[in-house]
Amino acid sequence: MEIILPNNKVLRGDLTPLVIKRTDLTAVPSTLECLIRVDNELNEFIQEGEIISLAEKDLKYRIIATSKQGDGIRTQGNPDYTLTKVIAILDSCHQIAFAKQKAIIKENTNFSTIYRACGATIGVSKDIKVRRFSCYIGSPPSFQIQQALQREAATIVWDGKQTIAFTRLRDLFEQPPKEILQQDCTQEFISGFVERHEIPAYYSNTENGDVITSTTKLGRGADFAMFADKQILNNLSTYLIQRKVWTTRLTPNINAGDIIEVEHKKYVIITATHLFSQFDAGSGSQLSRFWLGELSNMVNKTK
Repeated sequence: MEIILPNNKVLRGDLTPLVIKRTDLTAVPSTLECLIRVDNELNEFIQEGEIISLAEKDLKYRIIATSKQGDGIRTQGNPDYTLTKVIAILDSCHQIAFAKQKAIIKENTNFSTIYRACGATIGVSKDIKVRRFSCYIGSPPSFQIQQALQREAATIVWDGKQTIAFTRLRDLFEQPPKEILQQDCTQEFISGFVERHEIPAYYSNTENGDVITSTTKLGRGADFAMFADKQILNNLSTYLIQRKVWTTRLTPNINAGDIIEVEHKKYVIITATHLFSQFDAGSGSQLSRFWLGELSNMVNKTK
């Protein structure tokens, strides 16, 4: 995977022994983690706040952290390189991750409007109404956006290019699969114990003081949700639960939000990672790993 510096220079492959591109169903939907061999000439471009790009689709990432991993690494006879770990996030969404100096409060609006108010510039191909959103001074909007999405049983799906879609969790399973596995070659993870602890039931109260609850199974924890009707309570109890991990050949066109069908059952990708490593960085491999999930069956029906 080629990395382009702010001066439009393409880094040589031997200077990037490890590159990992990650996509998630989160407010900042893609991150880039890499090891770069940096000398005095490159040092000014590998700094926090600088923009690096992936040549494959001209995707721009903003560096948010760097750390030196070692000194005096010899590359092509030059011992003056410093191995530097770089973490970068999708530039068009980077403002979502930073604490705000003023409060952002919206009611009865769209998620795209909230994204714009929080500083994101990425395009939106599909939108959802949100009843209430609040991000107070000193808080990063990313967490509050995830909370607002959960109240609508929805998530964010990045197309791997320049747009995102706000999508209901149930709608994810209506799309055709990107890959079909006739035989299950995944690692499986199933724990009713963990599910009962991590996915609570929710309750709230009406204006006249009556207590209302989500339609959930018994034997769960319980959390209070403010300003919630029955539908929101059910939405809060609708989750994607990780069930499988699939490691396969490099398939960078598959990302979080896509569907993998395993033995005639659909799973949505919660997290996707694509790894490129040189032989001197370990085994020297190119592979993709996907964390697959299914919808929680706690709620009988969510519109």
